[in-house]
Amino acid sequence: MRNFGLSSHRILLAATVLSGVLSGIAWGAKIESDPNKVYHLRQKHGPWMIKVASFSGESDEQRKNSIDAANQLVSLLRAKNIPAYVYQQDEQIEDIEVVDKSQRRKTRHFTAQHGEIAVLAGNYPSIEDKTAQSTLKYIKKMSPKVEVTHHGKQEAVPLNFKKAFMAPNPLIPSDELDRKSTRLKSSHSS
Repeated sequence: MRNFGLSSHRILLAATVLSGVLSGIAWGAKIESDPNKVYHLRQKHGPWMIKVASFSGESDEQRKNSIDAANQLVSLLRAKNIPAYVYQQDEQIEDIEVVDKSQRRKTRHFTAQHGEIAVLAGNYPSIEDKTAQSTLKYIKKMSPKVEVTHHGKQEAVPLNFKKAFMAPNPLIPSDELDRKSTRLKSSHSS
């Protein structure tokens, strides 16, 4: 064996660094996970994701708990190196005109969409992506707890993700989703 001026210690160190770099490429770089930071969903994420859970509430306490639970869940998933984001969909109230029994026109408020906070995970090129499908299976088996406040007392609430499913990023228009999915899918299969 020729010695090129490298000690076995240097060779071992270089192999360890190279191994870390290669595993970072193969498994993806470490995902940032700061429990004090909110990771909002952006149009650049996805295009395919896992809808892990959604939270909603009518009272101020329930809405605050929904936001807190979603952020805790995102932090937990990111700590497991799964990119996760919070997506808040506002309540949509529409006015509709109705006619009562006396033939009088009245305006009624109709809640067309209830507000919710969703947790979406992953950045997958397609719904069939192998990493997406294995991550979905993994997430469905998780049963973490989140801390919420109920009548002034902290409680640990268990979550169940058996109904998690693949979904497109809701911020990407459908025609762009088709283009992104096709482009990413072909680049992953090359």
